[in-house]
Amino acid sequence: MTAFFEECVADVSEKIPNTWKDVSWGNDVCPSYSYNGWQIFIDHADPDKRELEVPRFGVIVEADYGKYPRTSELNSDDFQEVLKYVSTPAPELNEGGAS
Repeated sequence: MTAFFEECVADVSEKIPNTWKDVSWGNDVCPSYSYNGWQIFIDHADPDKRELEVPRFGVIVEADYGKYPRTSELNSDDFQEVLKYVSTPAPELNEGGAS
């Protein structure tokens, strides 16, 4: 994990469940984790250090990663909201999108 990515998760690293798998790629704008069919992005706590003007946490259906355009299922600045949201499995996808 890059130094910037480590900064992104520094204040929530102890809250990230050990069931989440780190699936970060160095060319992404922030680190991400996989869980329950979701991909959870964790951007920097300081909005001025974010590349995109979006809430800190973003959740997409994991199978949508790399597909464009893609829609975030959840954008939030509340980590507890993210934990609750991803506790329910993501919907199954087919080639045409969400089912």
